[in-house]
Amino acid sequence: MDVRKIVLIVCDGMSDRAVKSLGGRTPLEYAETPNLDKLAEIGCTGVLDILNPGVPPGSDSAHLALFGYDPERYYPGRGAIEALGANIPVSEGSLACRFNLSTVAEKNISGGVSLIVKDRRAGRVSSEEAEKLIKSLQIELNNFNNVKVKVIPNVEHRGILVVEGDGLSGDITDSDPHEVESCVNRCEPLSNAHDFKAAEYTAEIINEIVKTSYRILKNHEINKLRVEKGLPAANIILPRGAGIVRRVEPFTKVWGLKAACIAKLALYRGVARYIGMDVYDVPEATGTVNTNVEAKFRKAVELLKEYDFVFVHIKGADSASHDKKPLEKVKMIERIDSAFKIIMENVVYEGDAVVAVTSDHSTSSELGIHIGDPPALAVYAPDIVSDNVKHFNERAVLNGGLGRVKAVDLMRILLNYACRSLEYGLKPSRESRIYRSTECSPLVI
Repeated sequence: MDVRKIVLIVCDGMSDRAVKSLGGRTPLEYAETPNLDKLAEIGCTGVLDILNPGVPPGSDSAHLALFGYDPERYYPGRGAIEALGANIPVSEGSLACRFNLSTVAEKNISGGVSLIVKDRRAGRVSSEEAEKLIKSLQIELNNFNNVKVKVIPNVEHRGILVVEGDGLSGDITDSDPHEVESCVNRCEPLSNAHDFKAAEYTAEIINEIVKTSYRILKNHEINKLRVEKGLPAANIILPRGAGIVRRVEPFTKVWGLKAACIAKLALYRGVARYIGMDVYDVPEATGTVNTNVEAKFRKAVELLKEYDFVFVHIKGADSASHDKKPLEKVKMIERIDSAFKIIMENVVYEGDAVVAVTSDHSTSSELGIHIGDPPALAVYAPDIVSDNVKHFNERAVLNGGLGRVKAVDLMRILLNYACRSLEYGLKPSRESRIYRSTECSPLVI
């Protein structure tokens, strides 16, 4: 029997809770979704515990789990993933952090002066201003102690901090307090750090970089002009999400699948690069509610000719949730469903592939945050035994045949329906776990 190809579509933050303004329905229930409903009807459904039940996941750890990599073992820290996603050359063993250009003010306390965060995004300082500020900081940090420091601008107030040297650790706390009117945190080693001395050493490096950034940026000409205009000064960098860049066993070797990723934002591209997927961009994609979903799905159909596994990421529903706009989320879901007709017509009805649709996490459009509720899941294969579910939404799929599944097990389920799973106890080529391997070490006689 021929093996099948797999399409995994992750609609970021699409699942939700019941919303009062929508009559106690979720946005996915409220939306008109004939194509997703049809997939649920002819497929099999359930819900996914992305991490542990009730634990709100971050998008990076969530995607690792969806790809079958247990975050408890393989999560390198968000900074490392963002660096990979931004295609920044980072050597293995380097420390990478995300950072914001932020606005702080001095406050006298016993023992010295603390810095109070007034605006975590410095009024969303423009990318052009941020590049100039960071360039001046990089010049100062070129000869910094015994390590090499790179400060790389990303978009607007966002950036990536990379520290290269020996004996570094990602087991450190954030300098960013994540709340305004809070003091800038002293970076410290985590109490459960794998190597406490390395974490202490790394934390002190980060503290000195943060202090240096304030000393350099507070009197920068750009900030003087911003203050004159009544704008908040971008006078410090606040690192967070530290992680050590490292390699893992690639997706192709783990699952025996040649894999492609279609995503716009650095975070999702970073996860894909971390596990060795080929990453593709779609020019019309924006990573916002205005993204061209049709173009992403057309690209997925095209890539199926070359790849065994195609992952498509769509962001807009999550953005609407964080903005607490449930009706905008409904509209985004309906746009996704309308575009999903491309997958139904070209992959489901005309092909012989496995198609799965889910979310990387649930996001509350009333609270504006990630929540630990399990998102809806629908899986289709040509010979799958369908359940009695007729609609794709959080309430309907609770009655689905897949039940409640851990995200790290999803790949095994998809491989099974793709006829690529091995019977337990078989020992094929060590290089491949697919059902019928073309890679082997021939016995020579």
